[in-house]
Amino acid sequence: MGLHTKSFVVDRKRVFIGSMNLDPRSFNINAEAGVVVESPGLGQALAKVMERDMSPQNAWQVKLDAGGNLYWEDDQGILEEQPARNMGQRIQDVIFEAFPREQY
Repeated sequence: MGLHTKSFVVDRKRVFIGSMNLDPRSFNINAEAGVVVESPGLGQALAKVMERDMSPQNAWQVKLDAGGNLYWEDDQGILEEQPARNMGQRIQDVIFEAFPREQY
């Protein structure tokens, strides 16, 4: 488990930084917080960091194949199973599949 934020940049001028996931659980159940800042300097700097961190060398891209199945791609290749940090994360994935999809 790790602490992380959710952030996005609009027009390299407006920045949102918060804890909210964009899913029904966050909207309906969790106590979330966030802030919107209008700052071209911060917007440009954060966009640059995000572009670096989301490049194929640093992040998986989740895609759909012709049959509608998910696959994960990076600069090293393609996986047909979700990448996981450890066995604990794989076990969590199995447990979450028991709940209705609209809750996670």
